[in-house]
Amino acid sequence: MFMRTEDTASVLKRRVNGRSVHRRHTVKTDGRDLFLFGYNAHKLERMPGEDLQTTAGSELRRHPLRGEWSIYAAGRQTRPFNPSAAESPPNSTVETHAATGACEVIVYSPKAEGSLATLSQDRRRLLLEAWIDRYESMFAAGCAFVLPFENRGDEVGVTLHHPHGQIYGLPVVPQPQQTALDAFENGYDLAADVETWGAPFWIAEAGGMVSYAPRFARFPYEVWISAQSPVSGPWALSEEQADGFAHLLGDTVRRYDAFFGRETPCMLR
Repeated sequence: MFMRTEDTASVLKRRVNGRSVHRRHTVKTDGRDLFLFGYNAHKLERMPGEDLQTTAGSELRRHPLRGEWSIYAAGRQTRPFNPSAAESPPNSTVETHAATGACEVIVYSPKAEGSLATLSQDRRRLLLEAWIDRYESMFAAGCAFVLPFENRGDEVGVTLHHPHGQIYGLPVVPQPQQTALDAFENGYDLAADVETWGAPFWIAEAGGMVSYAPRFARFPYEVWISAQSPVSGPWALSEEQADGFAHLLGDTVRRYDAFFGRETPCMLR
């Protein structure tokens, strides 16, 4: 079995309110990468881990009637479920290719409980810098689309309840995002639309960012966060905008919880 043993440290090019963001990269026994982000360099010795084995067999399959690509991974059958794979038969009518993207888990805090609402602003800013690092790394590795996301709550299907999310790097752009990209390329101006909607749809403002319920919302309690002056992505946010975005991430979850009187199941995309 081939095993990589790299253990490298670096400092990210972006700074958070004058502070450096450190990244340590190490590799687990099954070949998966582990990145540690912090405002101070991480120098602790590696702890002994499990004897993890590599899981293979993931692939992308295209739905011929919807024009959508989906990921199929037999290894997901063995993932933890509230802790205290059969192969598919050949089918020449389904277009497939190897799932050559990336799937990463990002842990927000060492604490067993919490959310974006209870994290400190410092921790949310660090999370944003980790997202940006993974965006840039995955795009550089050839991914066509990168999606950080979080599912929260049993009702959404969450099986691990520590504060965490995931990041997918895909070799193709999913159809809904491609449709949105086409709309922007054809001249749709989201920032201008948000400005015209005004107070009836706006929820909060911070650092040149605004949270709002879009007039075309598809869900009863749907909140978007975007820059009032368009940017190409989170990597292009100014420090003021990054601070505002991090604040609104926590503010949105806090408002959900306050409105429903409980930790509200939700999805972050």
